[in-house]
Amino acid sequence: MTTTQELSASPAGSLRSTGKRLDAALLFLLAVVIRCLPWSQVFSAGQVYLFDPDCYIRLRKIMVYLLAFPSPRVHDYFQGFPVGTGVISPPAMEYVIAALALPFRTVHDLQQSLAHLIAVIPPLIGGITVVILYRSLVSRIGRTPALLAGGLLALLPAHIETTVLGRFDNEMIEPLFFLLIFQLSMDARNGHGSTRRWIAAGVLSAVFLTLWRGAALPLVVIGLDLTAGIFMESPDDEPLRTAQGGVLMYLTATLLIAVICVSDIWGTAGVFSATIVSWFHVALFAAAALFLSAAVISARHGVRKQFGITCLGLLVAAALLIALTSRDALWLQLFSGGNSWLDSISQYQRPGGITGWLRNFGFTSLLVPLTIPFLLKTPSIPLPLRRQLIILGMYTLLLATLRERFSAYFALACAAMGGVAFHILANHIARRMSISDCAKKTWAAILLVVVLAPTIGFDTALARTGIAFPFRGDIEETMIWLREHTPPAGDPLRPQQFPDYGVMARWDYGGWIETVAQRPSVATNYGTETHGMAEAASFMLARNDDEMAAVLRKNGVRYLIVDKVIGDIPMYARLIGRQGHFFDRQPGNGNAYSPTAEAFDLVSSRLFFADGSQRMLGGFTFRAVEGVRMVHESPSNAKVGGFPWEVKRLKIYEFCPGTTIIVHARPGETVTISQPIETNQGRRFDYVNEKTASADGVVRFTLVYSRRQGPDSVGATGPALITAGSRHADINPSSDTPADTVYHIRLN
Repeated sequence: MTTTQELSASPAGSLRSTGKRLDAALLFLLAVVIRCLPWSQVFSAGQVYLFDPDCYIRLRKIMVYLLAFPSPRVHDYFQGFPVGTGVISPPAMEYVIAALALPFRTVHDLQQSLAHLIAVIPPLIGGITVVILYRSLVSRIGRTPALLAGGLLALLPAHIETTVLGRFDNEMIEPLFFLLIFQLSMDARNGHGSTRRWIAAGVLSAVFLTLWRGAALPLVVIGLDLTAGIFMESPDDEPLRTAQGGVLMYLTATLLIAVICVSDIWGTAGVFSATIVSWFHVALFAAAALFLSAAVISARHGVRKQFGITCLGLLVAAALLIALTSRDALWLQLFSGGNSWLDSISQYQRPGGITGWLRNFGFTSLLVPLTIPFLLKTPSIPLPLRRQLIILGMYTLLLATLRERFSAYFALACAAMGGVAFHILANHIARRMSISDCAKKTWAAILLVVVLAPTIGFDTALARTGIAFPFRGDIEETMIWLREHTPPAGDPLRPQQFPDYGVMARWDYGGWIETVAQRPSVATNYGTETHGMAEAASFMLARNDDEMAAVLRKNGVRYLIVDKVIGDIPMYARLIGRQGHFFDRQPGNGNAYSPTAEAFDLVSSRLFFADGSQRMLGGFTFRAVEGVRMVHESPSNAKVGGFPWEVKRLKIYEFCPGTTIIVHARPGETVTISQPIETNQGRRFDYVNEKTASADGVVRFTLVYSRRQGPDSVGATGPALITAGSRHADINPSSDTPADTVYHIRLN
């Protein structure tokens, strides 16, 4: 059988055949099973572990919308405390699940039940996406290449990671909606019911935006294809009817988004921003509809090329104008860089070299450009489909090379074009070697294994150890302690009520703090888009106790979570425009850097590395920190070298006034206060603070530690010793000593 014969379209109704139903079922099962391999990591000891903090944010949002139903407009003081955050990302996915859960609102421990449910949704979405790809191709290029394409998508790590068990986030559903719209646009070209299909594509485009605010980016593929159809095909009625359908699609999307903006269902009336469904998207889709309309008119009057170039230039100018008049440039910085926060997020960085690229795609990425010549010379594949596949491949390749965030879209192109390429190669081998159809399929399977060889390590690791769930272990233990051993600040499921205090930590802990610890977070996973990021940066870069206290007091912070954030210090510095020399290149060690004394002298570094106590390390002295006391530390040691004492991975400090101790000594004399401390992990250290007496012989200390109350607490195991020269005195505040107590100690 020749390539042309094999790639010809299937007969009408063949999708209902037994063989193709079996193909779809097997592909679905394969995709779901692979994505469920980390089952023991997600469901363990009666607990559910979601992939990252974003998933926990969505879990809490479902509960919030459930309790506030039917209103989706909830101002959330638990995010970006004390300012709070409105509806900053499209809430459709969480809102729909909340609506479906309404009949079960009184179920005991509903949040835990919902956690079980949303953990298994991503693999199901992944399996459906694979089946949709197969169904989109099988009637157009044949059963074998469609089956190969579906198998590729089921096995590519770039798509597995976005739909793996426990990863309930918008990334899981984006390729599915894109494929649905892509398929509708392909079906609409057949003419039968095309108007309904174009309208349906417009409706799904608007819905896509309510699921992910960046949906306009992949939808560019359809716009590019429609434009190419007008200016590259012969001037008959078919490409013009297609373009008119595209106008209908974009106008439908424009109308629906305008309804969202006018009705103000999310509290974003008057907003013009790319980071939320707003009038920005109304203008964007309207500009696309206007461009296609102008292109159709120009084609009908025989001036396609000249007018098309003019229209394209006007569209680019309009898009730039819309972008520049948007209230933020975050989405532009997504590609151009320059946003310190975005550049620090792994998925918004560029792919990390050839090793990471092969791990995500194997050799299938090479098939995208190599398949283009075959597609151009395969007349049995309809021209619109050939053009769509080429545009899809090149555009998603560009996105994936710019930011790893878009790898799942490129996986669609790799799978679709890979299926075609495998089948063409297998047919070529079959013709040359005169082998049977069964042997030909065997060759295709062998080629599939070879092409996917670099991804095998990912698949075996997924089966053996699952994927990285950073929450498990120290972070989980810390969040549970914070929830169970600190006073409630408010109700995280009714976050519109102003809480009593907030928690300061690095921004990517926000989702865990809000959902698991059930405490308001200052810095959140929305980073620079809401309150808290600059405040966290100011705390991380505080150089003395006064700077630290000012940030904490201004933001109503009671507890701090500190960890090894020293590598993020340059990012925080760029974020708030702080100048500093924080790292030196290590001589003779390539790109390795070591922290400078300036980096170690920051308050956050002193709290993490030296427990806020004065300590010597080589020729460097960690200065003491006053005004905060450690209340908890996690079990595991941090991965730091060169320290003669233990450094735990996570530590919680409480911001508290403490007891004031005024020491009267001789002018210019060195006065030291020392107090033995034992942590909840049984680790012991001395809190030491050393100061020089003023001209009038006065030194002021703040003592925050009281007697240790039990094995799970952090506290003093003895009195505080105050020394000046050979003179000394001790003081032993109890746990019920008032915070505003002032002690006067005379050592003069």
